[in-house]
Amino acid sequence: MSNPRFEQKMFIIHAGYGQQMDTLLALNPDLGSRFKREMTFDSLTGEQAAQLLIQTLNGKGFLDTSQIGVPIYETHQELCDPFTSMSQIDGWGDARDVHTISEDIARRVLLGSGEPDEPLSVTLDVVYEVLCNVTQRRGAHPPVSRPSFSN
Repeated sequence: MSNPRFEQKMFIIHAGYGQQMDTLLALNPDLGSRFKREMTFDSLTGEQAAQLLIQTLNGKGFLDTSQIGVPIYETHQELCDPFTSMSQIDGWGDARDVHTISEDIARRVLLGSGEPDEPLSVTLDVVYEVLCNVTQRRGAHPPVSRPSFSN
C-alpha cells in the first residue's frame, strides 16, 4: 500500500460492520488516513426487508406467498415489525439474512407439506417461527411478541 509504485493505482476495499471497522482502524491510526473515501450503506427498513423476503420466496417458483403479501409489494405490518426489530441485532446483515431466512422458510414449508399435490403455502405463522429461531440462535429476544394471525 505504501509502495510509491502503486500510488494512485490501487483500490483497497475494507468491508464490514461499523463497530468492527472502527476497531480495525483504531489498531493503526495511520491506516485510516490512507483511505480517502468511506461508503456507508443504510440498513433496509422493516418494510423493505419484508418485501425482499416475499420477492425472494416468490422467486423460488413453487411457494404460494399470497397469505403474507398480496400483491408482492403490499405487506402486512405483522411481517414488517419483526424485521424492524431484528435490524437492531448486532451483525444483522440485511439482504444476506433475509435470503437465509427465505431458505429456512422454504425448507420448513417443504418439510411440513403432507400430500404431494398440497399447495406449498407460506403462512405468517411459519415466517414468525423462523424469525424467532433466527433471533434465538443469535442470543437475542424474539423480534416482537407473537401476534395473533387470522389465516
